[in-house]
Amino acid sequence: MSGLPRIPNTELQARVMRLVFRFTARLAAAQSVALAQVWLPERSHGGGISLQTKGVPFCVNGSEEMLALFRCISCRYQFSTDIRQLRLLGAPGRVFLTGKPEMCEDVQQLDASVYRRLSEARACSVRSTLLLPLYASPRRDIAVAVFEVVQTSCALPFPLLLDWLQQTAQAS
Repeated sequence: MSGLPRIPNTELQARVMRLVFRFTARLAAAQSVALAQVWLPERSHGGGISLQTKGVPFCVNGSEEMLALFRCISCRYQFSTDIRQLRLLGAPGRVFLTGKPEMCEDVQQLDASVYRRLSEARACSVRSTLLLPLYASPRRDIAVAVFEVVQTSCALPFPLLLDWLQQTAQAS
């Protein structure tokens, strides 16, 4: 994958699994209901790179069946990383390409061109989302994945989640 750091897929999967496990332990301690999932780059059939979450470690914390359903739906999606295909990027693709986090207190207020899973988010009562780029090195030059936190509440505590993720990533 040109432009991406050469990290063996098994090593990246292991790091992602540790990150998701430790992060969701924090969520559980805070009794927060959320879906935590990671989008990893994969070579697509056309030779490009797309992001997908199918087969990647995740956690649904709390007793929210709609978040589990949203996870299943998310597994059907692939997001482009090609800047020439803006409508196929979606939030994970934008975060991966720009290296900048995205957060929204209520995705249901967005347009489908901005949030590609909008109809599914509405059906699953998804409200807030936070997407953060993950890096292989402290230099943060090239993202290797995107970490996503989804809740059915509009009260996603963004600063607290950022702090938890930073602490968790340093420990992973």
